[in-house]
Amino acid sequence: TMLPLEYDLFLEQGCDFSEEFTLYNYDGTPLDLTNAVITAQFASSFTTSVRYEFEINLDADLNNRFYLYMSGNDVAQIRPDRYWWNGFYSIDGVNTKFCKGIVVVNGSVNNA
Repeated sequence: TMLPLEYDLFLEQGCDFSEEFTLYNYDGTPLDLTNAVITAQFASSFTTSVRYEFEINLDADLNNRFYLYMSGNDVAQIRPDRYWWNGFYSIDGVNTKFCKGIVVVNGSVNNA
């Protein structure tokens, strides 16, 4: 698969969010992310200064797998809407966009 992959994310207000990513080199071998800096954020537009960062949690067993994470408390603070997101990894100072897409934040279902 050629990078960046397009992939949409769906967050529910008040619920923890986690999404798994496993990256490979173009030859199909696992991409070693041991020393990589991984970032992922979303915003309502590319020009806004208000951006929301995902936590990055590396897999304990596979060095080419990681998880985007955001706590339910953090998601609860974000207005339900559609946003744009990008994910990057940097190895030896070279930035590569691994994924992009839409983030949909849905409102809490327990507003009672």
